[in-house]
Amino acid sequence: MAVEKGKDQSSLPVRPWKYDVFLSCKGDDTSKTFVDHLCLTLCQVGINTFIAGDEQLSEAANAIEGSIIFIIILSKNYASSRRCLNELLHILELKNNSKRLVLPIFYDVDPSDVRKQSGIFAEAFARHEICSQEENNILLWKDALNKVGNLPGWDLQHVAQGFESKFIHIIIEEVLQEVKSRTPLHITEHPLALFPHVNEIQKLLFKGGCDDVRVIGIHGMGGIGKTTLAKAVFNQVLQHFEASCFLENVKLQASERHNGLVHLQEKLLGTILRRKIKVYNVDEGITLIKEGIWQKKVFIVLDDLDDQCQLTALLGERDWLRPGSRVIITTRDKHLLKELQMNEQYEARKLDHKSSLQLFTFHASRKAIPPEDYSELLKGIVTYCEGVPLALKVLGAYLSDKEITEWKSAVEKLKTIPSNDIHTKLRISFDGLPDDFTKAVFLDIACFFFKIQKSEVVGIFKACGFYPEVEICKLIDKSLLTIDENKHLNMHNVIRDMGQEIVH
Repeated sequence: MAVEKGKDQSSLPVRPWKYDVFLSCKGDDTSKTFVDHLCLTLCQVGINTFIAGDEQLSEAANAIEGSIIFIIILSKNYASSRRCLNELLHILELKNNSKRLVLPIFYDVDPSDVRKQSGIFAEAFARHEICSQEENNILLWKDALNKVGNLPGWDLQHVAQGFESKFIHIIIEEVLQEVKSRTPLHITEHPLALFPHVNEIQKLLFKGGCDDVRVIGIHGMGGIGKTTLAKAVFNQVLQHFEASCFLENVKLQASERHNGLVHLQEKLLGTILRRKIKVYNVDEGITLIKEGIWQKKVFIVLDDLDDQCQLTALLGERDWLRPGSRVIITTRDKHLLKELQMNEQYEARKLDHKSSLQLFTFHASRKAIPPEDYSELLKGIVTYCEGVPLALKVLGAYLSDKEITEWKSAVEKLKTIPSNDIHTKLRISFDGLPDDFTKAVFLDIACFFFKIQKSEVVGIFKACGFYPEVEICKLIDKSLLTIDENKHLNMHNVIRDMGQEIVH
């Protein structure tokens, strides 16, 4: 039986699995009330859960294959169920072949009885041996219970003083952390020509085997797609590691918020260790990272570094990492990567003409084939954008509702802009905003309100006589502004730099 989450699925990143949690339990056991309460709470917090029951074996098998986390409720009658024991065999087989997580709950049973098949578990197996000639299955079941009994999990009698509501709260908190850490990042609506580059970086990551520590640097100009590329690689390989963390905009967060590096250290430690960690200063954070990061084989992305001090604060020394760990660093500064002594360096390259044309057309008309009347203008704009994805996206969005005369004007203006001057090219989209109110809102956000809650910013603008809901909506439509999953206003670094340059 599947319990679907209540959230709008379209607003979430696509996950490569169908269910977040597969819950294996003895349905008619004394734990039924506990199971119902646990499932209801999982549903309420937005976790897709499949509850094993009396459905067809093939349906349960498919659900196991399509799940990333398994909660095994080991109650008094669990071992009496052949269905439960066969599910456990399947789950542990998957765990051995991938980085899926198995979380046992010892519900009014002693973990040692599970491991040794003693007590009530011995009674269950005595009945199996009388009723079944499947001696091999019984041996496999016993081995599976021994393995699951040795896994870290929760014992009702020793957690939350036996109070089920508190017990469930603790379980939910950990499951949410695990689901969040395994959820792929949103990349882009139209990831053109991306995956050949992803494959190249993956080869660099795993070159020479999996048992060493490797650090890969990705460099290139602003707007070329370094972050997008790193996110795509992150999504492809995060399931191969015990823990993973993507720290975006390190330069910005470190320099422009109070205790920025400390905040990043807390986020890194919390994500890797799956619990909230309070850090009071950078030096303490470095010590905590040294002590904590070696515990797991990790995959870490540090996006947009511009200073070696940032790497020292967030990663320390290479030998602090457990063998098999991987790190990707993105930066605009190629020389910084030489100073940091990367294993490999990868230059993010511009799009070719065909991919550029497709990307621009997608944002200009939401179609893969350009309108015939505009074909020559399209080629001209694409040529002057020089394969820079950000410029193609922003200019495409700017021209999406414009007449052909305005397209011609944009082409003429682009001809006058020096090569590689991406700020000036992007300014065309700013100059084309519909009114001074929208321009003022854009510039204020670029200078003051980046990474601030939308509701807070709306209140400030309203008090100043603006109409922020309309103006923010226009900026989002023109790809000059985005809103992240936490309802914070977001801007690409290059767009933000362009806005601040206009003010200067």
